[in-house]
Amino acid sequence: MKDVAAASPVEEEMLREKNILTLDKINAMSASELEQECKKRDLETIGAMRHKKARLARSIKQEKKNRRISRNTVAHMSDIFTCELIDSPVLCADGRYYEKDSIKKWCAMPQNVRGDKVISPTTRALMSLPEEFVKDESYKLHLENYIMGGTMMEDEPELERYRKKEYKRKLKDRAKSGEELALAELGSNYLHGRSGFIENKRKARSMFQRARELGFATGAGGLAELNFIEGRYAEGMMYLTHAAQEGSDEACYFLGIANGDGKYDLRVNVAEAIMWLEKCVDGSCTSKTLKADRKAHAHDVLEKLRKKREAIVVMD
Repeated sequence: MKDVAAASPVEEEMLREKNILTLDKINAMSASELEQECKKRDLETIGAMRHKKARLARSIKQEKKNRRISRNTVAHMSDIFTCELIDSPVLCADGRYYEKDSIKKWCAMPQNVRGDKVISPTTRALMSLPEEFVKDESYKLHLENYIMGGTMMEDEPELERYRKKEYKRKLKDRAKSGEELALAELGSNYLHGRSGFIENKRKARSMFQRARELGFATGAGGLAELNFIEGRYAEGMMYLTHAAQEGSDEACYFLGIANGDGKYDLRVNVAEAIMWLEKCVDGSCTSKTLKADRKAHAHDVLEKLRKKREAIVVMD
């Protein structure tokens, strides 16, 4: 039997070109012929491609809608102060939900109270003071169901970016309106470069100075911290003393610790340390921003200093 000669490269190229479905060939075919040719070659028809494109467009549109709903829901369920999801929701007279601890601190600040009313953190209008801060269990259940439903997990990185962006925006808005805690927090974020803010001591100083101009003790406290960081201890002690005298429990705490330990070029002064720490823990300060762990530490140090003073008196 005669062997079949293998196709030459030229013949292979001619066969390949014959098989190619060119634009001229497609134009020469009817719709049914083109459909059959596509099936034979395992290609998608124009109709199938259009159907797939339309289905993809609908899917993208629905995804964007879901994401927008998710963002709006997250914003509604987030605390205006922390931008975190509310854990202990309290409904106030302005129709908004707040984190229980956040709204309690807000209502306890004298500058936010006007007689028997308080400024709304959201609308800035006056609203009735809550008689008691009762957690709304139905809203809490709604929030838990929302999270358990998996909606929160659809785009967690983007939601996290959204929360950070909202936190920065709301904090700047609150600081712009002259809120004491917001000015102090924004100044501290600029000073230390945290919570998404770039370190900027000039902006930090500006926030603290504005708080001081508005008569807030936290302004002097922030300027004290800024000067200590920059190594200007004399100016730092001056501002820290001003803040303590103006009623900042945090400034009283640091001033008491500094006098008790002899920090920042101070000589140890037990009497001064006791005086400031007593003011820090007795509730007489008007600006209460000291954290619970530091307040507990102030109690412990105060007891030790009192015993030390008694020992000195006995020796004398």
